[in-house]
Order: sequence, then C-alpha cells, then structure tokens
Amino acid sequence: MLGLSSENPVAVLTIQPNWTQIFIGETVTLRCVLLGGGDTDWQYEWFHYQNISQTEPEYRISPAKRNNLKPKPVLSVSPQWLNPGDSVTLKCKVKETSTDWKFFWYRNVPSDQSYTLQPLSDDGNTEEYYTLADLLDLQSTVSLTVNPNRTQHFTRTSVSLSCEEIGNSTGWRLMRYTDRGTESECLSFWGTIEGSTCNISCPLTRDSGVYWCESGSGENSNAVNITVTDGHVILESPIHPVTEGDTVTLVCKHRTTISNIIKADFYKDGVLIRKVTTGAMTFPVVLKSDEGFYKCKSNEGESPGSWVTVRDSRCT
Repeated sequence: MLGLSSENPVAVLTIQPNWTQIFIGETVTLRCVLLGGGDTDWQYEWFHYQNISQTEPEYRISPAKRNNLKPKPVLSVSPQWLNPGDSVTLKCKVKETSTDWKFFWYRNVPSDQSYTLQPLSDDGNTEEYYTLADLLDLQSTVSLTVNPNRTQHFTRTSVSLSCEEIGNSTGWRLMRYTDRGTESECLSFWGTIEGSTCNISCPLTRDSGVYWCESGSGENSNAVNITVTDGHVILESPIHPVTEGDTVTLVCKHRTTISNIIKADFYKDGVLIRKVTTGAMTFPVVLKSDEGFYKCKSNEGESPGSWVTVRDSRCT
C-alpha cells in the first residue's frame, strides 16, 4: 500500500469467513485494516493470480474456485472390534467448519476379484451416524497373523502378515484398506510373498491401514488395524480382543533400543491413567471398563493410539 501520511501505520489483514480453508462456491471477503495511522488517500494492492489495485480497503472473491479446497470426510468406527450379534456405529465427520452436509453410506462388496460399492440406503441424510445392527456370525476359513505380534510398527522395520487356512478353503488373498482405497494380493509395492506370508521389508507410513485375509469363496478373516509410524515411540498392545479376567500388558517401546523405555506415561481416551518406571503397564485382571483408546508418552516422544477391546466373559 502507498500513502502520504508521515506516520507508519500497521496493516492487518482480516478474512471472512474466518476459516483456514474455504469451500468451492463460497464468498470470501478480505479487508485491510490500518492501525496507528491515517486512513485517507491510500491505494490498496491485492495479490492473487494478478495484481489488483483499488482505493477500497475491501476485496471480495465470489465464488471461490480453487479445486484444492474440497472438504475431507473422515470415517470412524465404534467399537473397533465386534462380537457376533453386535451393532456397529459408523461416523462420518467433515473436519472443516460447515453445515448442511448430506451423507451417503456404502459397503464394499467382492465382485470378480475386485470390489463394487453397494449403497446401504437409497437416499442420503443429514445424520453423520449410521448404525449396522446384529452383525452375522460368519465362521471364516482363513485367519490373519502378524509378526511382530502388535498393531503398531516403526517405519523401515519389517512386518510379516500370514493368511492361515482352516478346513476346506479354496484359496486366499491378503487385502488391505488404506487412504488410497482397497488393495489386494500383496502387490509388489507392498512387499514380497513367500508361501502364505506377505513380507513388508521396509514399511512406510502409507502402509498404515486395515488388513485382512479373504478366501476364494469370499469369506473374510479377522481384521487388524495396523499403524506404521515414523516417530520414536510405539505402544505394544493386543492385536485381537481380550476377555474379561485376562492378564493384559501394554508396553511402551522405543525405536533405537531393544529394552523397554524406563519412564513412560500411559493414557486412556486422552486421560493420564498411570506413570511407570518399567515401560510397561499391566492389568492383572482386565475388566470391560478397561476397554478404550490407549497411547503412551516418554521423553523420547508419543506413540500413536490403539484401541483395546475387552469382551464380556459371559459372551465367549
């Protein structure tokens, strides 16, 4: 801005709506406010794709047209582990601040060695929750095992996933769902396959996702939510649901040491629950109320979070 005032005002830019991201089609109003100086005979220049000079301190963009301003929906599931006959609630949350969203729900259905989307309802609605009730008890002929036996893994530290056939299965394939969508067959950019094992020798954060096995007849194994982190700390927790009365140990591990971290804080659902000097927290007799989202912190950093499911002993 250019002016003739002898004072040195400070220019402050304000934006309405006051969001860090603006949606396509919305109106954005920019205003240049002068603090500590005169407010006459000023020339304002606005820089976008081209310089725009004007005498007004306000500039309006209507409508916003940038393609990279699309909102990003995030899907969450509760609970993350299910027993036969349980209900599951799906939540679709749009991170950006806005209203009047309409939600459509789909399921992935196997189709000729691929997947197709099948709508769960005919029309969308404004509810960000969708509940699936009374899931069927399907006896899978395939099970998934992970080595090392944990849900969290460091980048560039090998991970092996094995599909084990039970009974008269007609073959299997390893599946995963990441932020890029559904992928199958332990493809070359994942790792290498040896027998029934997929070896990911150099996992990266992009390998984080839900993994499961699928038989040739379309049956699914247990699913494992794997997190690959480039941080220095991970939480070692049970891959599969535990049962009330079991002894359960959570361990805070550091990338560069074989032994456990000496001092660590453990959190459940974001709340500090225990400080330890051994790197491990043990539930001698785990209860249903211990179910939740856990993570650990030390002076080396903070682990990602992992869900621990506790099954009611009366239902096993």
